[in-house]
Amino acid sequence: MKNRPTRRYPPSFETHPYLKRDEGDKRSAIAHINELTGQPYLSETLIRKRRVGDRAKTGISETPKWYQDTRLKWEAGIIESWLDKFEYFLAKNSEQSHAYYENNSDQKKEIKIPQSLTQLSKVSQGYIAYIYADGNNMGGFIQNIRTPEKYQEFSKDVENATKYAVYQALAYNLHPREIKGITESESKIQDGDLIHPFEIITIGGDDILLIVPADKSLQIAQMIGEQFENILLGKVKVSGITIKGNYQVEEKLFEPNKFHRFSEKISENYQCKLSMSSGVLITAYNTPIYYAEKLTTQLLKSAKEYAKTLKYTDQQKQKEITYYGGTVDFFTMKSVTMISSNIEDFRKQALNIDRLKLYAAPYTIPELDKFLKSIHALKEADFPKSQLYQVRSFLERGRRTASLNYYYFRHRLKKGQDVLKANFEDIWCPAKTNKGNIAPWMCEIKENTMEESKYETIWREMVDLYDLIDFSDTKSPQPSIKETAP
Repeated sequence: MKNRPTRRYPPSFETHPYLKRDEGDKRSAIAHINELTGQPYLSETLIRKRRVGDRAKTGISETPKWYQDTRLKWEAGIIESWLDKFEYFLAKNSEQSHAYYENNSDQKKEIKIPQSLTQLSKVSQGYIAYIYADGNNMGGFIQNIRTPEKYQEFSKDVENATKYAVYQALAYNLHPREIKGITESESKIQDGDLIHPFEIITIGGDDILLIVPADKSLQIAQMIGEQFENILLGKVKVSGITIKGNYQVEEKLFEPNKFHRFSEKISENYQCKLSMSSGVLITAYNTPIYYAEKLTTQLLKSAKEYAKTLKYTDQQKQKEITYYGGTVDFFTMKSVTMISSNIEDFRKQALNIDRLKLYAAPYTIPELDKFLKSIHALKEADFPKSQLYQVRSFLERGRRTASLNYYYFRHRLKKGQDVLKANFEDIWCPAKTNKGNIAPWMCEIKENTMEESKYETIWREMVDLYDLIDFSDTKSPQPSIKETAP
């Protein structure tokens, strides 16, 4: 009987029969805020959090009436919102300002800030994306810093490169959007209003957390990774910012294609010692935030682990060559019940069949660029959706069945066959043992091992994103033009 567990009951606290709990930490609520969306019950802790959050989000220092009605005397200090910083950056940079405000014909119309994920999703088919990015190789670089002055330079360089990369990615890929479908009568935002279609949660050091429309999420993640490296290497000249540290790898990367799975030749170049990896979760707006944060963190971890594996041994020089560039892992979750445990387990159990891997993520930044071009080619070819899904369903039946159906449907297309062949088949699917293609598969040959060749495909990921990714109104930065720092 010694091993018998004791019967212990949770403590019971006597409470007032009309006591209300807040909506977060279940503390005792002290106020019912009718003026806020959802008319929440808030404790003193959540009231302070809400006040600071509103100040950081809007930058407005005026005390709102709902806070005055609580009769709390506490006030936050001066807090500059991320949107204020972004707008200040646009005001100082005409090229980025033109790219962001280009579709806003009525410059006098007020552009509002979305107050909820529901409102943000109204401009992107009900889907949003969480982008969580973090720097690579930071620890190794810091180990070689010997003086406080050099550490200060490094910290400032990374901070500037991170902020500027985010601002530029948002300016070139987004613009104010008109919101439609608002049903909340008490909301300050109504149908027809323009909103800034993003939320900067934080940009701190080398960490980034954003919420953006799903249709531009991968383009934004790609540009953040590219421009972070370009700024540190001095390829993008920013007025007001001087990159003092030396972040260029001494030896030029002579065989960059060894680190990428596409066949298109990349020219030799110098690498940046620091880079950015990102996790991107594309999901419905009503996915619980705590769950979305958990999955996005898993994607970031996967992207960073993949970056560490990008190495090969140069037999002639007898040395290990490392790829320092950024990586991106993304996942499209169209229902909350899609994953029961974690993304890694889901991929292993559902998307790995014998020697077939039915996905290709994570991607390097150059691979992500080619991936987006392949989706664009698929859209240009006007591939019928029923056939897209049919080819995807045949992936599980083996290489020959999937390839046979893909080529059958591709040859029946009325337009876009050449574009699809050039931007999908020739880039991703060349056979390793002859001059043919094995679309929609990529072959991974294990050299100098007894392992059999494995096959993976980007088709499933392209189909998942086919209706969600938008390529209109996307601009490219012009590195030759000097830009002003925020």
